[in-house]
Amino acid sequence: MKVATQNSRPSVPKRRHLPFRSTPIAAALLLAIALGFGLGALLVWRIAFDRALPIALGKLIQVHGHVQLFAWTGLFIVAVSLYKIPRLTSTKPVTPLEYYLLLGSLLGGILFRVNGQLWISGSSELVALRFLVSLGCLLEGIGILLFLAIVLRRIIRYRPQPAAIAAAALKPFLLLSILGWLLYAGVTIVLGIRFLQGHGVMVDLFWNDLGTRIYIHLVLLPTCFAFSLATFPIFLRLAPPIWRIPRLVIVYGTATILYVISAEAGTAGSDTLRYWMHALGTTVRLIAIVGVILGLDLLRLRPPWFERFRGRTERENRPPRRFAADYGQFGNFEWLIYAAYAWLFLAAGADVLLLALPSAYPFSVVRHLYLLGFVTHLILGMAVRIIPGFLGRNRIAYQSLVRASFALILFATFARTLPLVSGLHGIVPLRSAYGLSGIAAVLAIACLAINLATTIAQDRRA
Repeated sequence: MKVATQNSRPSVPKRRHLPFRSTPIAAALLLAIALGFGLGALLVWRIAFDRALPIALGKLIQVHGHVQLFAWTGLFIVAVSLYKIPRLTSTKPVTPLEYYLLLGSLLGGILFRVNGQLWISGSSELVALRFLVSLGCLLEGIGILLFLAIVLRRIIRYRPQPAAIAAAALKPFLLLSILGWLLYAGVTIVLGIRFLQGHGVMVDLFWNDLGTRIYIHLVLLPTCFAFSLATFPIFLRLAPPIWRIPRLVIVYGTATILYVISAEAGTAGSDTLRYWMHALGTTVRLIAIVGVILGLDLLRLRPPWFERFRGRTERENRPPRRFAADYGQFGNFEWLIYAAYAWLFLAAGADVLLLALPSAYPFSVVRHLYLLGFVTHLILGMAVRIIPGFLGRNRIAYQSLVRASFALILFATFARTLPLVSGLHGIVPLRSAYGLSGIAAVLAIACLAINLATTIAQDRRA
């Protein structure tokens, strides 16, 4: 008979998580290059250089916008969340069935919706194509609900240890993003139903715009904030967040809901109450975003986290780079991260400025500052830093491509937004830069695709 000793412990079954799956990342990159950034590059080229525009311009803009919004950013979020959240919270692993059901719903929905809307035309509104778009919207909504079920099961009961500052910072903004996902799923399903019942080649403009605002401000931004708070102190050697994140989330979430609900009155003075609701929501959102930037300590106003443990002494014999925890093997990814948050501040400020000067620039400038400026810069920077780690590797394949992607996406963002400011669109060099902005963005995404594909291939050969 075996006698238990004082040091004996009951055996705990080891959690076996799924390895990192690159399929959602590959799909996001392919769709972004082919239909997101690629289609956008074609349209801005034709506009800038006075080429004939397609008859179905509005439909193509909607397809471009949806791929940029949901396929490019959404699939990245799903891929990182499925890998990171179960490990960070030490909860039940994602099962293969959950993974394949989720991926099938999301990819099937995107492909059905995009292809159906691309092929449908005003002269021949085939019922099958209209049904295909609606089915795509339904599958996207189902995929989102599956994703929420997977994530909620793993974070709703998660109680991080007091010392686990990064994990504690992740949860509040993720919960807000779950609310955003839920609202966006509902809007997407409504879009599909209305498209099936209606006529024409475009999805309902009101519901499409509402869904876009919800997705940007209640899904994308909170998710970016959550993962930034959880990773930047380590990756960039910053101070850990010390302010009360739940309170900031409540302020940001309340202001954003006010902003989204009253968005249609943002440039109209007829409905005074709704206008001031929009002004209040927009302004408080800016204050909350500044709070996030200061809380992340991107300005380096506080001592970095490691000084708490070893003072100002560096690693023995081999200190890392000054503003990062690595030795350059991931390229200058931090350039993209700092630029991303600079664009975020400009985007929120431009949103406020538009209240006072509604004719200064079109709202598409603000939207591109958020998506091309903040979100795309952040993806380009974080992808080359975290995905090699998911594969167990300690470097990206080509550090020079990281710097190239920074230069290209920085030019693309300036060139896509600055020429649209009132009084500048007639300047020939700026107009030419506007026409080339889409090509630069495609090349930036191609740099990331080549880097990740090579890194993944090296991992498989190892």
